[in-house]
Amino acid sequence: MRASNTGPELIVRCEGRTPEVLESIKKELFGFLNTVGLEISY
Repeated sequence: MRASNTGPELIVRCEGRTPEVLESIKKELFGFLNTVGLEISY
């Protein structure tokens, strides 16, 4: 996760060994970010 250098945004990069693992990681991360009040768009 890093701050964007072009706008008021956070940039997040996720990697997984398989597409299924990647989706699981994204689901957990985006769920957490929602609980702390961050709007998610992708």
